[in-house]
Amino acid sequence: MLGALVMEILFATTDVAPFTGTSALAEVAAALPKHLKLLGAAVTIVAPRLREFENGGLFVARRLTPLSFDLAGESVEVTVYDGRLPSQIDLILLDFGTAFLERGALLTAGENTALQARHASLFARAIVELAIVRSRQGQAVDVLHLNEVSSALATAHLALLRDTEPGLRGTRAVVSVHDPRLQGELPREATAALGLPPAMTAMAAGAASSSEGFRALSLAITLADAVFFPGDTVLKDALAGGFGRSLADALQARVAVTGSTATGSTATGSTATGSTIGAAARSVTRAIEPGIDAARWSPATDVHLAARFDPEDVTGKARCKGALLAELGFPLEGDAPLAVAITNLDDVSGAEILLAALPAVIASTEARVAVLVTSKTADVSRFTALAVTLGDSLRVVHCPSEAVLHRALAGADWLLAPHREEPSATLARLAQRYGTAPIVRAVGGFADTVVDADASCETGTGFTFSEGSAEAFTGACQRARHAYGTVADKRLRRRMLRLDRGWDRAARQHDRIFRGFNAEV
Repeated sequence: MLGALVMEILFATTDVAPFTGTSALAEVAAALPKHLKLLGAAVTIVAPRLREFENGGLFVARRLTPLSFDLAGESVEVTVYDGRLPSQIDLILLDFGTAFLERGALLTAGENTALQARHASLFARAIVELAIVRSRQGQAVDVLHLNEVSSALATAHLALLRDTEPGLRGTRAVVSVHDPRLQGELPREATAALGLPPAMTAMAAGAASSSEGFRALSLAITLADAVFFPGDTVLKDALAGGFGRSLADALQARVAVTGSTATGSTATGSTATGSTIGAAARSVTRAIEPGIDAARWSPATDVHLAARFDPEDVTGKARCKGALLAELGFPLEGDAPLAVAITNLDDVSGAEILLAALPAVIASTEARVAVLVTSKTADVSRFTALAVTLGDSLRVVHCPSEAVLHRALAGADWLLAPHREEPSATLARLAQRYGTAPIVRAVGGFADTVVDADASCETGTGFTFSEGSAEAFTGACQRARHAYGTVADKRLRRRMLRLDRGWDRAARQHDRIFRGFNAEV
């Protein structure tokens, strides 16, 4: 177990980049496990067998023996597929049948159905069953690292089974919350579909006001041995009720029990088991800022770019800009700023602010802007209509490939991100990695990641604004235009390129916390 040289970690997720896109969770799942492996852990990624994995060309082999278990009186068999990522991290895909081919079958943002709750609980229970099988084979799991709400429900199944399964008694469950808006909201009548005892589901429902209904994430946080958020600002917002009272109450209960601050807690206490379902949470509640996977995102080695560059020689970025202008069909003459907005066009990403501000931004800065829409279902009609009006100043690309995203980040001068909320700030970190100045609203993860540049760019790592309006956003773009092409602009670009955005620090923080559980075993 944890006292041994090698920790056994099951890393449960629904997304892995690049197979399922470049969401915050997908990026973490692609990078953190391999960095934990470098620190001496044995890490296996566990995910549902979504259609994207097969479409991405990932080779997997079917096991002859399925996982078999009961969930609330229902006998369940789950087909297991083994594979390996290019990073040499082992991957297990759990096949629940055709109902699980799409991510929407699991818990999503907003209110969910009883069927989605059932699917999520099946996935979570299968994760624990996999840990049981491994323990019986002499390969006991030390840490279940659960990511987002669908896999986080495994905290409940682990708590129920610890007393009857000796191999689970040393297993600890940690929950990483990448997007606090995704809480597994259910009508109270749908909670029975989870297949959990009423006394357990009441732990989450009772922590919040009755008007909020049931939140699966609150239950998972209540039972977890550690909870991670992607930044201090996001965690503070969650504690203050910015994402609802249910989540705030669950987090505040952890702080009350440990008697420590949420962002630096290393205190420990009792562990929830089947016989202590009512016990409050203990252990760590921590903000850990994610890193960037340097193997996939590096201007010095990126195979998708027209030229390479680094902090000591940035000349290749100009070639990348020229290639991107040509690829997007912009005029090549002149020396105007090139800006990209990478967005799914939902309300949270500030789509309305972006749409309203673009005419003024383009008129006052002379920028050429490319809007890269990552959501397949997004309605791009208003942006394409605006592109007709603005002519050679605006381009709209629907569902760009990952290669195009790399070239956009490398070739652009600015990243436009007027988000209303932003938990992870993944886009800002990627932009900085390529020397592209983020122009962002100072909310959530952006507030932790982007330091507003002063007039001479002596300090700062981008440009920020506070008010959620098109005028405030336009003003930040105008400040960026004032610096464009000057010595100050070059100073800012080199500072961004020199930022340490790797995973080493974050991985070591995870590793220390995991090894700290050893005192409880």
